This record gives sequence, C-alpha cells and structure tokens, in this order.
Amino acid sequence: QPGVPVVASLLDQTAAGEMAEIIADPVQRSAHIEAIAAFARQYDFEGIDIDYENFAFKDDRGTWAETRPNFVTFVEELNARLATDGRILVVTVPPIYDTGTTQDSGYWVYDYGALVDHVDALCIMAYDYCNTSSEPGPVAPRAWWRASSTPPPIAAGGSEK
Repeated sequence: QPGVPVVASLLDQTAAGEMAEIIADPVQRSAHIEAIAAFARQYDFEGIDIDYENFAFKDDRGTWAETRPNFVTFVEELNARLATDGRILVVTVPPIYDTGTTQDSGYWVYDYGALVDHVDALCIMAYDYCNTSSEPGPVAPRAWWRASSTPPPIAAGGSEK
C-alpha cells in the first residue's frame, strides 16, 4: 500500500542473557547497531522493528532492573543511527499493566515511558489477554487496550496464529 513504510522485524533468538549482555557492553552494542543499519540498507527497508522478547521470556526477572536502562540506551542509539539513513524505528514489546515492578506489573523490563521518546512507533503485543491457559474470552478487549496504552504513537500488534 502506498505510503506505508516497509519495516523488517528482527527477533532476539539468542540464548538467555546473551542479548542483555550485548546491549550492556558499549562496544558490542555499537557493533550490533551497525549490523542492523547495514541490514536495513542492504535490503532497502524503510525501517526496522525490534522485537526482542528474550528479556521478558528467557531472562530471569532478577536481571530486569539492570537490563531495562540498557535496552533504552540501545533503542536510543539505534534510532539515532537509523535516522542518519532516513529510516524509522518501531519497537514491539509485551504488555505492562501498571507502573510497578512486581510479578503482576507485566513485563516492566521494557520502559514504555522512556522508549516512546526514541521510536517512531511502540507496538504493544495486544493479544493473549485470554489464551489457552485461561478462561475463554477476548484476545484483546478494547477496554483493556484503552486502559493499558500510552500515547504517543502506539500500534496494537495482532498474533499471526
């Protein structure tokens, strides 16, 4: 569709703790950012979508306090690098339910408040509100979405399943 940017979604398929280690180290982080920029340039994508979920699903919650600011730094630096080539940055993240850092808070390793300042769009995984391990119900009810979304540009991401 004309006017809709084509972005490549990059997934974190590293072992537990590995991507957290990469983004914590300035040298490794810079090399990773340059590799992403080169990939976008090589295939002429208009932008990149970072969908790094291992922080939330593989790494121990005990690492989140340290990983959280490192991920923001990574996103800030990647956004600046992509912008030099005229490309956009989207970051896809699982839901956060409140401003706390408890088990019930959701995936607070992703700092929405800081991330939105460094992305063109923040895509919240707005699915699995009800899933195979819960009672039957909606996948992403509007009331839940409205209550949990934060402006500015946020896109709701649907499951491909």
